[in-house]
Amino acid sequence: MKRILLLTFVFISSFTLYSQDNPIEIHGNFELNMQSYRVDSTIGANEPTPERVLNNAYLNLLITKGNFTAGLRYESYL
Repeated sequence: MKRILLLTFVFISSFTLYSQDNPIEIHGNFELNMQSYRVDSTIGANEPTPERVLNNAYLNLLITKGNFTAGLRYESYL
């Protein structure tokens, strides 16, 4: 369900909706940083913790109508 909601926001972010004379603009961006851990004897890296892959994800959305702007930021640290 979260993925469907995320994809919906990503696709909507590139469209402009019109309401009477003032357009409603929706803009946003998404960033995902992932890293994986594994044993490396050449540098002395030990066995990783049970979490072999970690990520940081950010979703920013801005909605603008005339002089009014509202924003939303969602962050995920796994």
